[in-house]
Amino acid sequence: MVGSGLSAHNRLVRRNQFRKGPVDLLKRRLRTWMALVMTAMLTGLTACSGNAGEPVNPNAVELKFMYWGSNDEKQAMEKMIQSFNASHPNIRVKGEHVPGDYTTKINTLMAANQLPDIAYLAIRSR
Repeated sequence: MVGSGLSAHNRLVRRNQFRKGPVDLLKRRLRTWMALVMTAMLTGLTACSGNAGEPVNPNAVELKFMYWGSNDEKQAMEKMIQSFNASHPNIRVKGEHVPGDYTTKINTLMAANQLPDIAYLAIRSR
């Protein structure tokens, strides 16, 4: 492919991406996008926090984080939330694990205007 602007390696990588199908490519892009969003949010929260040596602020900002997953994922998420809360005394993240129908829960909270501050979201492939 003379003049295509892509090296042989890049053409091969691109061809292999399409062999996996558009749904796999969409899922990969979504995971990458979600990781970037979470990184940006946590970076922003970190910038707002004070020194870790200060006593806990009773007027700390409280954020509600809703997520789903297995019990193992729940335990891992609880550890991450505890670690974040310990290192950011001016921010308190409260995790809420939804073991059942997450979509119904989010839709119900949306109808009641009580959505969490941070939540897992996914694109449903059809």
